[in-house]
Amino acid sequence: MKKILSFSLALMATAGAIAQPILNNYTTSPQPGDKFYSRSCVKTGVNKGVGGANVTWDFSGIEPITVDMDSVIYTNCASTTYCDSVPYATVATHTTSGWGYNFYYSDTNSFRVVSNFRPGESWRYSGEANVIAYPMTYGTRKVNAFFKNQPAFGNSVSATDSFIADGYGTLILPYGTYANVLRIRVLSDYSENTSAPGYPTSINYRKEEYRWYQPGIHSPLLVMTYDPNTASAPILRSVLYYTRSKGSTGVAQYSNTLNDVSVFPNPATNELNVKLSMTRGGTVTISATDMTGRIAGAAQQQYVAAGTTEIMYNTTALATGIYLIKVQTEAGTEVKKVQIIK
Repeated sequence: MKKILSFSLALMATAGAIAQPILNNYTTSPQPGDKFYSRSCVKTGVNKGVGGANVTWDFSGIEPITVDMDSVIYTNCASTTYCDSVPYATVATHTTSGWGYNFYYSDTNSFRVVSNFRPGESWRYSGEANVIAYPMTYGTRKVNAFFKNQPAFGNSVSATDSFIADGYGTLILPYGTYANVLRIRVLSDYSENTSAPGYPTSINYRKEEYRWYQPGIHSPLLVMTYDPNTASAPILRSVLYYTRSKGSTGVAQYSNTLNDVSVFPNPATNELNVKLSMTRGGTVTISATDMTGRIAGAAQQQYVAAGTTEIMYNTTALATGIYLIKVQTEAGTEVKKVQIIK
């Protein structure tokens, strides 16, 4: 059993509010065995929509192009032919077209690229070539820089990526609806140098992407790529959504259950232990209201792994009285009555 001391957030939400989604290494980084198909869609009439809180992005009408792109298969680095050259990689991908392998490293700070390998065409990375930085929740901003080079051809790229989580809410796709989704805007600036004949020796350009994620799914649900290198408005270059099959059955929303919620001691003074069990990891939000429903203390939010966990909820700010402790997760919500004595 794990005992975790939650951190207090400056969130004063109503008792019925839904916790904002949080992306971290546990909820979002791909794992060995994951497999996704990207579906290219018709761009005509598609717009990224607005950011903000509790947004509904309705893309139910986007039309997938009939031909599936390559599937992406995640595997252990050690199972590949080339892991000796990148032994610190935690996961690798291989496409069905046989292009080669991409190697990644994930930790609590990010999920990032460390190498692209194809015989004679390998790229090596230094710095932070983040696919996504952690943790991310609504309003989070992160910046990283990296350098990659291709020794066989003398090519190199320097880049800076700016991430901002600019919205959260509900995403509607042709195959289903996803709640508790976070949208991330990624603005990338590149400086590319090449020695290939017939190409400029140096070129600078920018790319803008919007990605929609749901905690617990190890892939974006939807990605829109824009070209902002124009005098007018950015041009939409591609729309991709992701599925677990070659059809349109969508990405599975993994089931989770909340069990065995208890709070103790009761009565309590300055600390209250909240014990709970979930079948898979997720974010837990704990809040307190008085018996009239008025917010009585700051919410505490914590990601917990699957299994049984105890979270210490700080009741120092609560005066003597009876309170309702709300334990909210994506798997469900339970409310417990407690007495505080000072």
